Amino acid sequence: MMHLAQSSVTARIRALEDELGVSLFDRNGRHLTLTAYGETLLPYAERITAIADEAESVIAGMRDQAQCHLALGLASSAPYLFDDLYRELTKALPHLKLHIRTGHTGRLYQMLQDGVVHAAIIRPVEAAPQVSLVPLYEDETILISDSRRAWPAAVQPADLAGERLVVFDPGSAHAAAVDQWLRAHGLSWEPTIYTDDVEVAKQAVANGAGLCFLSELTVSREIARGQLSRVPIRTGLSRPTVLAYRTGRVPVEVLARVQTAFAHVAARCRHPDNQLA
Repeated sequence: MMHLAQSSVTARIRALEDELGVSLFDRNGRHLTLTAYGETLLPYAERITAIADEAESVIAGMRDQAQCHLALGLASSAPYLFDDLYRELTKALPHLKLHIRTGHTGRLYQMLQDGVVHAAIIRPVEAAPQVSLVPLYEDETILISDSRRAWPAAVQPADLAGERLVVFDPGSAHAAAVDQWLRAHGLSWEPTIYTDDVEVAKQAVANGAGLCFLSELTVSREIARGQLSRVPIRTGLSRPTVLAYRTGRVPVEVLARVQTAFAHVAARCRHPDNQLA
């Protein structure tokens, strides 16, 4: 269907005839029949129409593929939001195909620049010219212990002297922030375990290996279920998270859905009691 008024069609035919300098139709009242010139032009017109339809189909296919395939990098606390994130995204984009890559911020940012991932959920970085950063959420770094520990209503840094600590491998931004916090409060704990894995850290704490500074979002479920305890002290350590993407590589609609999904998921994770069975 051309979705054009009869007058528009007639005007376009007249314009084409004027341009070619020949009549394409014999007009008998409201009846039209092709002239010899029209008969000659007809197969060319059909080919032009077919090519235009094919081009539109190819572009639509490319657009649909881009909207349905997303290579997404997840760093830090982001993997712990994946279940809810996946539900949010597939509810809005039911044909979405996700390719998930995980790693620390530096590695994922390099993947983004190399085109291995379309977008990444990472800690803030200095953006390259072709990369855009959109703030997503901010979560607090808290201090956790095993659930058997009893804590007073409020704990001061000095009360933690002599505690053992489960720490992340030196060199990460998280480890540097924790070390700075300890030094600022005159604390020098002897680490009992070094790890680069959040799950190992949580299991170590649950088994009584020591305390650990972790993102609130990574342990919200375990705290709500009584598997870990939050030490009642405000660390003041905040960890912003951003959506980084290569400009023009991800459809605007998909980016908007990712942002909305993370906003909903992060809000729910801050109130895990609402989602526990």
